[in-house]
Amino acid sequence: MRLLFDQNLSPRLVELLSDSYPASAHVQSSGLDRAPDETVWNYAKEHGFIIVTKDTDFHERSVIAGTATMFNNSLPTTISAISC
Repeated sequence: MRLLFDQNLSPRLVELLSDSYPASAHVQSSGLDRAPDETVWNYAKEHGFIIVTKDTDFHERSVIAGTATMFNNSLPTTISAISC
């Protein structure tokens, strides 16, 4: 499983989780740090990433697109992982 961490999460997560999730990336290192959500979504889909974000826009997009989503409300700040 390859994770793509959104701008609202620390780029350090890539290194911290590299043992469990190798080949993961952050939008900043992928040149997407200022890209609109649709561009990030399409990049994740094209490259086989699951988006990890605090942004509910991606969750809403996954519902509309009919894709799988994991939404965790038990965390202090909601984080969702969306398989594009």
